[in-house]
Amino acid sequence: MHSRFARWQNMSNVSRLIFDRSIDEDARVFCRMHREFGFLDEEQYRQLEQLARDLQGAMPNPDLIVFICPERRTLAQRVRRIQRRITCLRLKTSENSYSPAS
Repeated sequence: MHSRFARWQNMSNVSRLIFDRSIDEDARVFCRMHREFGFLDEEQYRQLEQLARDLQGAMPNPDLIVFICPERRTLAQRVRRIQRRITCLRLKTSENSYSPAS
């Protein structure tokens, strides 16, 4: 998150800027997934959520957010095409990470 924020700061004078992920996505998807896998405990997760809120508060709101959500079949085809193996658990966990927190 810090590196994404630092890149934004270095480019903040540019009139058009595109990021492939947001700080929000880092917190809501990847930090949540790491917590579910046991790589982060609850306190670490809460600290990262707070950090994400703080960093986002210092950034302007985006003009546009594009959310691309391919079907599972398309994801599986892409994985096969690049010769990587992903277990069903990982695929399911990634898919669930993009759903609202329960």
